[in-house]
Amino acid sequence: MKKFKGYQRESHLFDNNCQAMDIHYTQQRCQKSLKALILGTTMAQLKATQGPLIEQCFTENDIKNFSK
Repeated sequence: MKKFKGYQRESHLFDNNCQAMDIHYTQQRCQKSLKALILGTTMAQLKATQGPLIEQCFTENDIKNFSK
């Protein structure tokens, strides 16, 4: 990660504490889930297939407009 002027401490903390963590909910996975939600898949079905934290990929408007 690049170190920008004024953000050295935060980038250093990120490098030391977060780089080893695996990201489970990538942008592609969230986009795929949003498409499924728009096409009529219920939130319960998405949670069963994608995991219980998939809801964090969506904004409040996404959930309000497309969730059943």
